[in-house]
Amino acid sequence: MRVALCLMVWNEIDGVRHDLPLIDFKQFNQVFCLDRGSMDGIAEYLESEEH
Repeated sequence: MRVALCLMVWNEIDGVRHDLPLIDFKQFNQVFCLDRGSMDGIAEYLESEEH
């Protein structure tokens, strides 16, 4: 079985910075992030994170 995680965000960088380290990415085959044009730098933050 394949399992994917989809994160939907929009100007939630503080929450993502808190929650991202709590996620066990080894449980997922793929991880996606949908962002509708945040202006708080969240896209750049997520691109810089390697899990």
